[in-house]
Amino acid sequence: MESCDPVDTSMVEKFKLDEDTQGKAVDPTHYHGMVGTLMYLTSSRQTCAIALCCNNVQHSRSKHIDIRCHFIIEQVENGVMELYFFSTKYQLADIFTKALCQERIEFLIDKLGMRIFTPETLKELADEAKE
Repeated sequence: MESCDPVDTSMVEKFKLDEDTQGKAVDPTHYHGMVGTLMYLTSSRQTCAIALCCNNVQHSRSKHIDIRCHFIIEQVENGVMELYFFSTKYQLADIFTKALCQERIEFLIDKLGMRIFTPETLKELADEAKE
């Protein structure tokens, strides 16, 4: 990392949803709505989410809930998966999936228990391994 180009990131930060792989325009409100609904249901309205899953009838109030939300909630209810809340500050996968500034990358590298090796350090480690 220390010998990298001085550019903060090779990707654009806060990139907006634009087109899918087929070139079709993506509706960001639909995407954000699905994520928001899932986060809301799983964190604050668990009893309502479970009630909607148990009574699989289409309700007028459930029109905005995508079938994927029902599937995930059902999996949680059946014990197949567990959901935990993590602040966005500690989303370690961001280092692999998002464009981040250098300070954020260094913070996440530290949290992952990773180290940044200079070429000199790598050579020293290789020499030690040979002995």
